[in-house]
Order: sequence, then structure tokens, then C-alpha cells
Amino acid sequence: MSRILIVEDEGIVARSIQSRLEKMGYEVPGIIANGEEVLDAAMTLKPDVVLMDIRLKSHMDGIEAVKLMRQHVQVPVIYLTAYADDETLARAIQTEPNGYIVKPFSQVDLRAAIENAIHKFQVDMGKEKQMRDLLGVLDHINDALILTDKDGIIQLLNRLAMNLTGFKHSAIGQNIHEVIQFLDKGKNHINDLIRQAAEGKKIVELPEVTILSSLGVERVVHLSVVPLYPELAVLGPIACIFALKIHLGNA
Repeated sequence: MSRILIVEDEGIVARSIQSRLEKMGYEVPGIIANGEEVLDAAMTLKPDVVLMDIRLKSHMDGIEAVKLMRQHVQVPVIYLTAYADDETLARAIQTEPNGYIVKPFSQVDLRAAIENAIHKFQVDMGKEKQMRDLLGVLDHINDALILTDKDGIIQLLNRLAMNLTGFKHSAIGQNIHEVIQFLDKGKNHINDLIRQAAEGKKIVELPEVTILSSLGVERVVHLSVVPLYPELAVLGPIACIFALKIHLGNA
């Protein structure tokens, strides 16, 4: 039985939602009327979903309450509101809610939103665990590894790659050739590494003297680009993953 925490400052509305939820087979461990109490309630009651009214009359509205809660508790949030203006939507979207229902809503809409939120949250948590496990394995490899997709967008760096390049998780989502430069001994840029590996479907080895330049620091490295088949499921539906294996060389 899923536990749904209601955050709603209109008593009649809150009790109506509670009644509807209980008729659908959900448990309601509590009703909170102001934003300041949301964090404590979420940590104490451990709900599976928080139904959050945006326009609370307390000093902290629903969006601010979610921002605070996100720092301490991982729980899916569905916003409830009678107001769907652009400014409110923009603020709400920034907190990455798991659902958004505009009042008045039907019982079908409510159930669908809750079940979708729970399912998506469970999937995301599973992927997050897989990613942590994968990173733990990669961190024990003796090469610096940078994983990219077929377009060169960085998906993951292991610990040695972060130390070598100076980049942390901020590099994820960026094109590798925009944040890291690979140069030959004449200081000419070496581009299209991923494309070469993708088109040839084989390992691309760079010359013995290859210079990796990042954040203003240049290092001589040995580099190979390795297509990984099949794709790593944890990284999503990406056409192919490529591993850039890097270790320090000699000038």
C-alpha cells in the first residue's frame, strides 16, 4: 500500500483528497498545512509520494518547501494547484516534480499521476544505483576512462579521468572536443575521434606522442578510443558508447 503525504492548507480540500485516496487503496499518513513542516513530515512519515499544493498561505510556499525537501529526502512530488500561470509553472519545473495536476482533477487523473510518479521514481533510483555501481567498477581500472556517446557527448568519467583532466561531473553532457583538446606533436588538433571509431567499428589508436590539453594544462598521453558493444543500458538508449582510455606517456 503506497503512502501519500498531503500538503494542502484548505482543510475541506485536504480531507476530500484524503477520502478519495483512501477509497483508491492508498494510505494517508498525514496532512500538512504549511511549507515549514514539510521536511520534518517527509523525514518522519517516509511517504511514497508527496501531493504538494503550490499556493500555500504559509511563509514558505509549496515550491520553496520542495526545494528544501530535495536537499534531504528523495521522494516523488506531484504538484496540486488551481493556478497554472507561466511564472508558477516555470518555478515548479525548476524543482523537477514527478507530476503536475491542475485542480479540479478527476480520480482517474489522480491515480494515474501517483502511479506514474512512483514508477518513474523507482526506475530513476534503479538507474542511479546502476550508475554508482558502474562508476565504482570504473574507478578501479588503471586507465583514465571517459565514456561518450556517438556524438562525443560525455556520459561518465572515472576518478583517474577527473584527476587527469581537472574536470569533475560538470563535464558530463558536454562535447568532449569542446572541453578537452587532443593535439599531435606539432600542436595540431586531432578531431573526429569518435566518428573514426564509429565508422570503422574498431579501436582507434592515436600516435605515441599525443598531447591532452584541458583547463590550460598540457600532458603527453597514450590514447585509444574503444567502441563498446552492446551499449551500457544504465546510460540509456544511446546508439553506442565509446571509451576513451588514457594514461600518461613520455614526451
